[in-house]
Amino acid sequence: MTDTTIDRKATGSDVPRVFWLPQGCPAWCVREGQHEPSSALDDRDHDGEGVEIVTSLMETDRWIDRDGTYHESSDSPCLTLYLTQGFREAEPHVWLGRGQTNNGVDLTLGEARQLADRLVEI
Repeated sequence: MTDTTIDRKATGSDVPRVFWLPQGCPAWCVREGQHEPSSALDDRDHDGEGVEIVTSLMETDRWIDRDGTYHESSDSPCLTLYLTQGFREAEPHVWLGRGQTNNGVDLTLGEARQLADRLVEI
């Protein structure tokens, strides 16, 4: 048995598939062809194209290193959102977070729809 297979009839693609991904990637996954047979369970995710929304009221990221050096990010503050789905999850969810940090929330598709509806209402 090999770690990758190519099933052109099922996918119409020559992109090798890893053994833990028999159905291939969803159409929105930007990582097709980048999944590795040796990927840890926590890294076996599908990710969609990210969208950044630059914000004018959010503060820039600031931090102090262990040696006491103060830093302030030169990047414009933004919110990032994208679809993501673990390979064993039934459906994707939306990640909404602060820039490129891991500070944010996961929303079901229904919750994301509610948030969008409420934003339109106000």
